[in-house]
Amino acid sequence: MHVATYDATVFWVKIFIMKLRVQYRGKELELEFEGDKVKAKDLLKSMNLSREYAFVVVNGEVVEEDFYIREGDQVRVINAISGGKSRTH
Repeated sequence: MHVATYDATVFWVKIFIMKLRVQYRGKELELEFEGDKVKAKDLLKSMNLSREYAFVVVNGEVVEEDFYIREGDQVRVINAISGGKSRTH
């Protein structure tokens, strides 16, 4: 008779959850992301916004979509304004 034996390996995975405070349209939102950083484009995506209609300001600077935002950064999302009629004098 043969008895099967198995090596039991236990993996402990600690997932870091980053809480990010975001100023948007006069309100402060608290969003959560896995990991210790998030790209600006992923922040916009989580808010159902696109780079065409909004941009991200981190610590007072407009950032590109691949910029990494970290916990503790001051973050604002601003809607882009477009349109209107040009005036000619």
